[in-house]
Amino acid sequence: MNHMKKILLITVPVFLVLLYLAPLWNLYLPSNEYPALEIPDVNNKKALIVAAHDDDACGMAGLVSTLSRAGWELTFVTFYNDGDGRHAPENSIRKEELRQYAEKFGIQNVMHEQFAMRKGNPDTITAAYMPVATELVPHYFKTDSLRALIEEYIDAIQPSLIISLDDEMGGYGHPEHVLVAKTISDICIDMSVSSPDFPVKYFYQNVHSRKQSEHLHTLPVYVEAKKIYKIDGMPIPDAELDVSNLTAEKKFGLSVWKSQVRNIRKFFPYFEFYPHWLYFNVADREYYHILKF
Repeated sequence: MNHMKKILLITVPVFLVLLYLAPLWNLYLPSNEYPALEIPDVNNKKALIVAAHDDDACGMAGLVSTLSRAGWELTFVTFYNDGDGRHAPENSIRKEELRQYAEKFGIQNVMHEQFAMRKGNPDTITAAYMPVATELVPHYFKTDSLRALIEEYIDAIQPSLIISLDDEMGGYGHPEHVLVAKTISDICIDMSVSSPDFPVKYFYQNVHSRKQSEHLHTLPVYVEAKKIYKIDGMPIPDAELDVSNLTAEKKFGLSVWKSQVRNIRKFFPYFEFYPHWLYFNVADREYYHILKF
């Protein structure tokens, strides 16, 4: 009997620990799949973060923190639409969350662009976050106005690096994510050819690894986006950033968006329930698809 008690005293805690850790390992291992991300070795250390929605930067905290520590000048541009005033209270909360994010990571310039991307006919779209076929984007969105705005920011800031979500899936399929990233890509491709003085040399698109994105395949929006966009998912990463020395920063980068946490937890499951040193020593990478110009 005493021997059995000893066995139980050992095996039960071990079992509980393994049970506690299993969701993390299932989601995030293995890592070290891709080359190490290199911070651009340039004299012009200016980076422009462009987010369709402020909390789109939640998964970029490692890169933003790394750039800030390396002395880069960071500018964050994001879009709000107060419309008839219904969204103003929520946007006020989100702007405060963005202020805290910027303060934490040393972002010197934050731009709140009051701009409605859509043309005002949402009645034909089931939900704002659902994907829109590429050929219909000009019908629903102010593509020319958005391009002009982003061009103005590039011209004013003269960044060598732009950071956003990817231009194929937009993280999980949201058409505004895709539109903003695709607009950036188009501008950079066009201007790098036509203008020898164009400052942008790199576009880092925040993505998930193939392993990390497996849990997204059950989300209806992700499944629909793969059909509408005719793709298998986000672009495959070109590089990974080790964030195991930035665990507290990574946790803050997710948890600061309190008004949006119910959405964020869909893409970073269980982050609220583990201490930062544990969660981000398992989920210890950020992944980026890289365009060079």
